Amino acid sequence: MVDFARVQKELQECSRDMERSGIKVIPKNEATLARLIGTIPGPMGTPYEGGTFQIDIALPDAYPFEPPKMQFTTKVWHPNISSQSGAICLDILKDQWSPALTLKTALLSVQALLSAPQPDDPQDAVVAQQYLKDYQTFVGTARYWTETFAKKSSLGIDEKVQKLVEMGFPEAQARSTLEAVGGDENLALEKLCSDFVSIPIDHGRNVLLFGVMFIIDVVFLKYCSNTHPKIPKFRNVCDEMGCRMIDKLGV
Repeated sequence: MVDFARVQKELQECSRDMERSGIKVIPKNEATLARLIGTIPGPMGTPYEGGTFQIDIALPDAYPFEPPKMQFTTKVWHPNISSQSGAICLDILKDQWSPALTLKTALLSVQALLSAPQPDDPQDAVVAQQYLKDYQTFVGTARYWTETFAKKSSLGIDEKVQKLVEMGFPEAQARSTLEAVGGDENLALEKLCSDFVSIPIDHGRNVLLFGVMFIIDVVFLKYCSNTHPKIPKFRNVCDEMGCRMIDKLGV
């Protein structure tokens, strides 16, 4: 069984040193300390600089005698991290783990991995090949992913909620979705749109739904897509939502 007394001490240690190290670990929910969320800052002088990366942590029953299971929930472009699942290739999370190590030292090792990729032992072969054969493109791609996925908007949570409410989503749902995805507006929008399409629809609402889609596509997207950098991605989300809605309605 997980040594929860030790886990609690480790969380306190991380909290005390958070301002200096930038490493943060908090429970994923109040029900258990076996599921945690780790946060690390992108290392200075790397394509990940300025980003904040979240890592899902699952503690096995035998912790600390077995390593914690960690994977990135923030998308990252790195040879030793899966660009699809966030899985991490790092020896101390496998056979080199020791009970003397802690969650903080493990996260510091993950942060060090961002500074020193090991392309000869990759988790993501595509990224590793790019790193070895076209390093400048790798750097540009990694930096772009950091800007897109690891840098939070300067807007506060209330402003983000208000933007989603203005798009027609209920305030409570918008707020809970934003909190679930760490404040990422793009991910929240995708999830809200996906949830919207999954709602059972009767044919009596077809006209209203297609009217809403028409307004979004013609009025908002057509005239704003060239002036706002986030609109093209929103267009893709709405196009996908529209296709799924057409399939659902059988028209």
